[in-house]
Amino acid sequence: MRHFIISYKKRPLGESGESCKSDYDLSKACVDCGTGAKLIGNLRVKGFSNIKKDFFETLDGDYIISTRLYNLIKEYFNDFNLLQVIDSKNNPLDFYHFANNVTLPRFKKDSTGFVIDRQCQTCKRNGYFTHTEIGDMEKNIPTVIHPYIFKYDKTDFEKYKSELILNTWECFGLSNKIATGKNVIRYARPLTIVSEKIKDKFDREKLNDIEYELIEIE
Repeated sequence: MRHFIISYKKRPLGESGESCKSDYDLSKACVDCGTGAKLIGNLRVKGFSNIKKDFFETLDGDYIISTRLYNLIKEYFNDFNLLQVIDSKNNPLDFYHFANNVTLPRFKKDSTGFVIDRQCQTCKRNGYFTHTEIGDMEKNIPTVIHPYIFKYDKTDFEKYKSELILNTWECFGLSNKIATGKNVIRYARPLTIVSEKIKDKFDREKLNDIEYELIEIE
């Protein structure tokens, strides 16, 4: 069974998580930056009233699927369990948080497609960014976005091979545990990895806004 990193390629929609006062457990997170904070209960969101899509990413980096798509996938996989998202008044909405708490070990050192910047020196888990080389329109040099090539040892990955959704250990973006000055509270997100079973269902539903990059098991 193959697994793929997913990326949403359209404009993010709505807000979620920290900006909507969702609750997070920091007991196992980095004591300095907060990377590794775990969502407690349902994801709070806002700005969803006019969204009709089956799958999208929020401005805060959370993936969302519609109830229709969730129920369709659950018909095939009984152990596919997601939590419904809620609004600021704790009312359930017609969407689910596409996420799992299963985290992979670190990828191998020869993995590529990312750069590291302003990383927390306590946990060294955040501060990952997509490797993008900005072009020059005047010189006709295009912008290049390098693909993710993440590699894992077969022995490390063995116990995760049946999971439908996985998280990378590495978290992309920066974290702020405390709001100070211009910084708001935010926890860097891992990348989401899905099994080929989920990819197949997404493809059947013609979800063309998702890009897939195969992880390598060695």
